Amino acid sequence: MIGYTCVGTNDLEKAVAFYGELLGLLGAKPFFKNDRGVGWGVSPDKPMFSVMKPFDGQVATIGNGSMVAIAATNEVSQPSPLTQGQTAEVQNAQVNVAEPNKPMFLFQPGVELRQIVDAVNQIGATPS
Repeated sequence: MIGYTCVGTNDLEKAVAFYGELLGLLGAKPFFKNDRGVGWGVSPDKPMFSVMKPFDGQVATIGNGSMVAIAATNEVSQPSPLTQGQTAEVQNAQVNVAEPNKPMFLFQPGVELRQIVDAVNQIGATPS
């Protein structure tokens, strides 16, 4: 299940004020705070939400500074004594992530809409 969710911000002070008030209404309290961000939760064993400046120091965007962590606990299968069985780790989670390369680009002033549409279509970017 979800371990924590993090969203990136370019204005930490405003983001902390907004999410602090919102999450406080839901019973969450700050669990950590540092110069990069704040994390809130209702208890240490429940999913947490945080707002952070991106680790790389770059501008926060939809793809930089945001993250979702998946919590998974692997188990150990222990055979009965004297059965000569082997102890084995049992994986109970599998996560596959695939994202096509959809580069972004900056258009200079004076570019016509048709040129932008053609460029976006050429790389296969879609609204969803």
